[in-house]
Amino acid sequence: MFTFTKYMVIVIVTLSVLFVSACTERVPTPAPKPLPTSTPAPSPELPYVEDENFRFLISDDVNAIHDFEHVYITISEIGVQHGGESGNWAIFPPDITEPIDLKPLVGENALEIWNGNLAPGEYSKVFIYVSSVNGTLTEALGSREANINLPSEKLHIIKPFTISENTITSFVYDVTVIKAGQSGQYILKPQIAQSGEDQEFKLTKQGEGKREKPEKPDRLEFKGTIETIDGAIWTVNIEGESRTVDVIVAEIDGEPSEGLHVKIEGIKRKGYIVAEKVEIEELETKEESAEVTLKDKIWVLERFGEPENLIDVLDGTDITIEFVSTEGTAKGSAGCNSYFCDYEVDGNQLSIIGPIIISSASCTEPEGIMDQEQQFLKILGQAETYEVEDEQLYISGGNVFVGDKVLVFKLD
Repeated sequence: MFTFTKYMVIVIVTLSVLFVSACTERVPTPAPKPLPTSTPAPSPELPYVEDENFRFLISDDVNAIHDFEHVYITISEIGVQHGGESGNWAIFPPDITEPIDLKPLVGENALEIWNGNLAPGEYSKVFIYVSSVNGTLTEALGSREANINLPSEKLHIIKPFTISENTITSFVYDVTVIKAGQSGQYILKPQIAQSGEDQEFKLTKQGEGKREKPEKPDRLEFKGTIETIDGAIWTVNIEGESRTVDVIVAEIDGEPSEGLHVKIEGIKRKGYIVAEKVEIEELETKEESAEVTLKDKIWVLERFGEPENLIDVLDGTDITIEFVSTEGTAKGSAGCNSYFCDYEVDGNQLSIIGPIIISSASCTEPEGIMDQEQQFLKILGQAETYEVEDEQLYISGGNVFVGDKVLVFKLD
């Protein structure tokens, strides 16, 4: 009985397996979906917006362009830096790849060489890559090819600007030709002061405006004091106003330093000066300054005596002194008598040479006038140093017997 039951279980299991297999074979297997021929890469987030928001224009400041019939430059790349020093550069070719004539682009004339879309935000630097430059001088200068130098093929400026989402930013990049002294050579360089998004311009096209004859700039002379030096860009105080001075092509005589006086010969432009010649005036030492101020002026004595106990000059008396530089003599009135003597100056050291010669008058009024005269002449004869400050002259002298004495004068 047990054996028969065992065999029956085996038979049932076998039949069940066969039945399931048969049913499974009747269900059709779906065909696999065809694979795409190529898998598209995910779309990157492009730093652009839908509509045009940036225009890049080229212009030319006047400077030496009047020497030329044509100046052609070829720009192969434009670059703008998004953000600060670590920001990303967007570099793109210009829409105009043929040579650009700068002659028609003087003043506010500007040529658009690229427009498109850039990421909104703050930008800090701009460059153009100039692959070639050549110019032809005017007939008056021989109609010959000029030697125009490029300091670098990549003309780079730091000029922050902003690109917004819903407006078009027009950036004018100003390049100019400057004459390098009297060498007959020229330099192509960017004009930072005339570049930027805030520049007014008149849009022109290639070939337009060629008949415009730029006004030849006047060479002027300026005097001022150097306030700051940033490479070839200086800030100079001229008649109380801080002015930007470009000295990249200037002939500089002397060693520039902040605080020094300068004489500048150059061209005055809107907002800045292009210097052609700069003369640095050395600062006078305190002694030198005093020596210049001391001479050839009339000084009137106010007080005299010991520094801690100065005595006022008597009312009704005038004691004066004048240091005549052409004669090397000092002369004046001692209150009653006139006098003169020789003197020497070395820095702030003052020496009276030889005797003091006086006239022979005798005065009785005001009381004490003769005693005052003798004290003045005695201190003057013992003079050792002097100092000029705020239109006052201090002469000091003395010896171990009488101690230091001072004469205090005011400028007449």
